[in-house]
Amino acid sequence: MRIEPREPFMDLSIIYANWNSMDYLCRCVVRIYEHTGGISFEIIAVGSASPAMPRTISWIA
Repeated sequence: MRIEPREPFMDLSIIYANWNSMDYLCRCVVRIYEHTGGISFEIIAVGSASPAMPRTISWIA
């Protein structure tokens, strides 16, 4: 029996662990979009309760 996936698979998942480095995260996200083409990808930013995290979330959203 073959089971078909419900949703297409993501080609690339990027997980970014962030603590108080919003400027670096923003630069990384911009570069990823500039240099990634032809594949599906997601960026997951994980924060560790840093003071910059609320700004990071609003910038990405």
